[in-house]
Amino acid sequence: MKKIATIASVIFASATLVVASGCGGSTTQTLNSAPPNSTTAVNQTEPVKKPEAGVFMASLIKTSCLGQWDRIYDWLDPSQQAQISKSQFVNYKQSQNEDVSFDYVSAKPVDQYPTTLDGLKMMALTMKITVADPDSGKESTFTDTMHAIDRGNHWTFRMTDNQLKEALSQ
Repeated sequence: MKKIATIASVIFASATLVVASGCGGSTTQTLNSAPPNSTTAVNQTEPVKKPEAGVFMASLIKTSCLGQWDRIYDWLDPSQQAQISKSQFVNYKQSQNEDVSFDYVSAKPVDQYPTTLDGLKMMALTMKITVADPDSGKESTFTDTMHAIDRGNHWTFRMTDNQLKEALSQ
């Protein structure tokens, strides 16, 4: 049970985020899925479409669980990238999370609603997150509300003010 609690803390500690417009749908993202801001065009003459907010958030959760903090930093909102360097962000996230292992992580949006924060339009998503402990095989499911910011052609997230202050003080 301690391992499941640790896995949940990795997910929730990294996913106190912000998302804006878009449709979450019923997308499920698993460990071997594509990065959140990558899309595939049918051919080079067709515009590349931004993924749905739910796809972005599911990818962000998955990538957090893998401990790929340098990739996560690339999805941090530019307003916060201007305040914290990639190395500071990575060091902070590594200090906040234990190494955990799991058989899989599934993240699926179950509810969403538009909101604003600091004048930014966002989409709040309630995510259903399921993890499987590799030792026991036991699955645990959690829900958490997260937010993402629509930056036109891609999604970003923000750290909470407290997380940013703590990261900058390390």
